[in-house]
Amino acid sequence: MDGTLIDSLPDLAESGALLLRHHGLREPSAEQVRPMIGDGVRLLVERLLDFAGAGPELDRSAATKEFLAIYEPRAAQHTRLFPGAIETLKTLRACGIRSAICTNKPVAAATAIAERLGFSDLIDGIGGGDSFSVRKPNPEHIRLTVHAAGGDIGQAVMIGDHRNDMEAAKGVPVPGIFAAWGYGADEMSRDATIIAENILQIPSIIEEL
Repeated sequence: MDGTLIDSLPDLAESGALLLRHHGLREPSAEQVRPMIGDGVRLLVERLLDFAGAGPELDRSAATKEFLAIYEPRAAQHTRLFPGAIETLKTLRACGIRSAICTNKPVAAATAIAERLGFSDLIDGIGGGDSFSVRKPNPEHIRLTVHAAGGDIGQAVMIGDHRNDMEAAKGVPVPGIFAAWGYGADEMSRDATIIAENILQIPSIIEEL
């Protein structure tokens, strides 16, 4: 989702800055937050606190809850779909291909964003970071999400911009398409089956796999 369908960096960075400001800590820029994204909220908050030099007296679990309280109401304030995302989802739907979101983001936030940005009717299911007992890079996260969306894991592909996406895809195994337009560094594409430079390439790549 993040870095693949949506550019959520502005809202994540702003929420992180507000959290750190509340505790009188140094605030990162959006570009400094970018590489922190992709492993779920808990690790994002830990990375924010480590960046700011927070001491052990600041409870990480409490800070994670505080971050979610800041982020969830504003999750779609500045977040936008990547150009071509809606067109791609519509093309996949027209081809009879189901689309599901497998994200380490909490399912409530992911669902709210899909609804607010107007693409929830093009999504057949969402498997969030708190939907199951596992999450990426555990491949079971993909299996459970595909099953919940009514899909066939034997026909599935995984699209993502993070090493967790590609590792999970390899573990299933299903083809992994690395989203080069996202947040992940180039080396995160190591386990990818193929690299897509633009989201509009996705339907044709899937057809060729």
